[in-house]
Amino acid sequence: MSRFVEEKFGKVNDHKQLIGFLSGAGGTGKSHVIKTACQYAQELCKAIGVKFDKRTIVVTALTGAAAVSINGETTAGAFVFKRKVKDELEEFKNTYLVIVDEVSFASVEDMDLLNEKMKQIFDNPWDPFGGVPIVFSGDFAQLSPVGGRPLY
Repeated sequence: MSRFVEEKFGKVNDHKQLIGFLSGAGGTGKSHVIKTACQYAQELCKAIGVKFDKRTIVVTALTGAAAVSINGETTAGAFVFKRKVKDELEEFKNTYLVIVDEVSFASVEDMDLLNEKMKQIFDNPWDPFGGVPIVFSGDFAQLSPVGGRPLY
């Protein structure tokens, strides 16, 4: 994290962790909110001279189609579900927020795996999701996960 951001805004882990949920029926604009928040953050970073890259706000979705619609990547791909954590700590060192879209597709097992991987990547085994602010987005009235226990 840059010294300027630390001085002006504080360190992420010095504050209580945000775990949020953005909900609404299909077509109500959840994806638009995600894109707009990312655009605002990118403009803010530019204005204050802080580098903004694909790991500043990690935008993910449970499915590839949903990831494409929010200019993100799959949750499994972003958090290396299929391989061991190696140098991801360096890659994610300037992450301020993680967004997980289409959370209704996540099974209990998916969420447990995401929690464990984020704890490893952010080198914080004590706090949920590695202590990083995280926002889940989705509509639990839509489809449930394939082949797993739903979160609800």
